[in-house]
Amino acid sequence: MTSTPKGLMELVSERGFELNYLSIIHTSERGCLFCKLLRATVVRKTKSVDRKRMGRDREATAGKDTFLTCRLYLNDRFEGKRALQDLSGEEEREIEELKRFGELYQLLKRADISSRIWVYYYVSKGFPAHEVGSIDIYAPEGDRSSIFLPIRADLNYAPQSLLMHRIKDQFLECRLKHIKKCCFNADSYLPTRIIAVGSKDETPFLHISQASERGSYVALSYCWGGPQKVTTTIATLQSRISGLHFESLPRTLQDAVTITRILGFKYLWVDALCIVQDSTTDKIAEINSMGNVYKNATITIAAANASRVDEGFLGKENPPNCARLPFSLPSGNMGAISCHPTSHSLDSDENILGTRAWALQEHLLSPRLIYFGNDYLAWKCLTTCISLVSELRFASAEMRLPNNVFDNTNKEILSRDKLALTWKNVVEDYSGRALTVPEDRLPALSGVASELQHCFPSQNAYYAGMWEIILIRHIGWFSREHNSKASGLQVSMESKRPGPTWSWVSLDHPVRFVDVCHEAAIMISCKIELAIRDAPFGEVTGGTLTLRAAIATHPCSGPEGLSNRATITMDEDHSAEDSVAMYVYIGKTVQKMGVGLILLPAELGNFKRIGQIRVPEKEEDKVWSRDIEMQTITIV
Repeated sequence: MTSTPKGLMELVSERGFELNYLSIIHTSERGCLFCKLLRATVVRKTKSVDRKRMGRDREATAGKDTFLTCRLYLNDRFEGKRALQDLSGEEEREIEELKRFGELYQLLKRADISSRIWVYYYVSKGFPAHEVGSIDIYAPEGDRSSIFLPIRADLNYAPQSLLMHRIKDQFLECRLKHIKKCCFNADSYLPTRIIAVGSKDETPFLHISQASERGSYVALSYCWGGPQKVTTTIATLQSRISGLHFESLPRTLQDAVTITRILGFKYLWVDALCIVQDSTTDKIAEINSMGNVYKNATITIAAANASRVDEGFLGKENPPNCARLPFSLPSGNMGAISCHPTSHSLDSDENILGTRAWALQEHLLSPRLIYFGNDYLAWKCLTTCISLVSELRFASAEMRLPNNVFDNTNKEILSRDKLALTWKNVVEDYSGRALTVPEDRLPALSGVASELQHCFPSQNAYYAGMWEIILIRHIGWFSREHNSKASGLQVSMESKRPGPTWSWVSLDHPVRFVDVCHEAAIMISCKIELAIRDAPFGEVTGGTLTLRAAIATHPCSGPEGLSNRATITMDEDHSAEDSVAMYVYIGKTVQKMGVGLILLPAELGNFKRIGQIRVPEKEEDKVWSRDIEMQTITIV
């Protein structure tokens, strides 16, 4: 396909380079990496694949071969694809071929564009082709094909490597050009303790920061993957101050020290070593200041490819979904093409940190991150997100916090709408992430909560993961794990956590917020019981919420006569579907859906939440009659 000029011409033609899919399957099973990559591209679930239509095509042509068509497009940094000029002709002479080959190489030589092979699937002649995905192609670092293709840097982390130069160049660009969004503080207040990494020949040690001591530092975001052998405790604190033997550190921490040194920073913050792990007092104080630690870090290293601290994140081999092909050069010599799956964002299966609860706030609060993956290295700041390996920019769809969080000079008070949208996005992402310690459900989000509180009015209290000024707006959350139509939905009781049932933290399911923009219920009071008095954003043991709202009684399974547009979602395992429940009307969404809470009696005359109901506006009177009176009710 790319080893001859003729194959390249077919690849860039309108017809494309045709491959028999069954042959692709056979050769992939025999070890061809490119065929494995093509096969994975077809199988991978993407929005562009119409699987039902492809299935019908296969049924209509049972027993016949299926085909792939590969076409090469030049792509302007993900801003839209366009096909190259069709260089093939029915009657080609040798001189015309040479001329067209020259045009082909001139097109490839354009330095401001990247190259991508788009893959199409079709069953037989006369059936439509289905776009199933794409493969990005590059020139390997040091290969002669770099004259015609963008260079993919090797994952070489030596001080003078191309990759390290790109990191430093991107940091310099952020510092000098991203003035509007990326607030750059050359020296921030240092955390309580921080690792002084020293030079390659020096022994790192734990530095105790003086009051108001300033400096630039790097923070580490990583997975513990279980208990750590090397931590700072009350017993080891003094020895850590004396020195940290590099060889005794877990691989991930060694790699972090190495990168910090190469980038020219003096300090590195790592939670396992900078927090006294067996001191409750110190852990409370440091978790309370976690937001500032990551917000004030100049750069955060994200070890996205290491599931355990002893794995390390440097020097890992490329995964088998990458391949190399020979590339025919105009001189007659052979170069190479590096082929990789197209990635539009950092939310890939390889980003292990994308599944960890603690990592979310670390990434949201960091003004600059460097993601280390198995076959990628990416830079993300408040202005841009770019692959440092391929220099392609990722789509900027990743969630981010308001600029006020990072700009201390911006005293603007943000609106309720902004807080509602921001918190909705944060919780919907966070609630589906994994926690090793269940009691960390709120502490692992405390940094984001404490920083957000500074952006909003001082009277905006925080109640167990819910904000006072938007509590009614968000109290109609529901479990994303299950949906049902007016039937007692089964959710395991083991998923229930201590805490108020009216807050999403009472479940360990992923949750989704319903934005009740037209509020009907009124909050009378809200009280929470903190597990630790000095941790206002931390773990809670319970709480009460008193509302005044329209309340009706119906079976737990739902009122009679509701259409299939009405939805009941239960929070926990509830077997008594015929028992009577309280239906509390909260308000309407912008889509004119009525939202309510489903409650059962609890102790001391209070009630507990067991589910949520959403009803079209035209059917609300089947749940709450028009003449129903407002009542006061307390939920625990």
